[in-house]
Formats: sequence, C-alpha cells, structure tokens
Amino acid sequence: MNSRGDDYLIAENNGRPAGFAKVRETSPLPEVAANRVIELHQLYVQPQQQRFGIGGYLLDAVFNYVRDKGAAGVWLSAWEEAIWAVNFYRKHEFATVGTTDFRLGKTVYSDLLMWRPVDRND
Repeated sequence: MNSRGDDYLIAENNGRPAGFAKVRETSPLPEVAANRVIELHQLYVQPQQQRFGIGGYLLDAVFNYVRDKGAAGVWLSAWEEAIWAVNFYRKHEFATVGTTDFRLGKTVYSDLLMWRPVDRND
C-alpha cells in the first residue's frame, strides 16, 4: 500500500511480471447499495502476456482481496468507447450501473460505472 491508500496486486507468468491490478477502498457509489466498496482503479496486462487468462486471474485476486477486506464488491469506470475493456468486464459479470463524464483538455468523454458484488447469487 502506498500513502494514497492504493494496493497493487502483481501477476507473474513463468517468473516474469505480467500485469497488475491497482485497487483502493473508496466511498460507495450512489448507484450501489453497499457500505464498503473497493475501486478497481487500474487493471493492466502487458501486451505480450495477453490472451493467457492473466486478466481473469488478476480479477480473481482482486475479489479475494475484497473478501479479506470485508467489502461488498468492486466498482470501476471504463471508457464507454473501449469496447474490449467493457466486454472483458461484462464477461466477468460486472454490470453497468451508471455513467460519469471526464474531461481531457476541452473534450468531455463518458465512462461507464460498473459494479460487481462479492457474493453473487449464482
């Protein structure tokens, strides 16, 4: 954990760094009825390490982390035009619960707010 409260979960493949997940405890989203939540702030898999399931393994590690923290689930924001990212999170059972705007220079973009509880009714 660093001074901002971020934790990093690191993935390796054959003993080499392959990717990471950056998580932090945050205030709950108004769109989600939960008291304690974790934000998945960043999920990254090195390009040459993609297509080996590492992103899924990292998400599993994130949810183990969330359970250990006693939080209700994970939320994230994903740029709505990053279809590959949105589809990845949907494949891993995140649901869109809202949107938020972000500004880069003079341009305003829209992010999807996505949520997945720890304990799903499967």
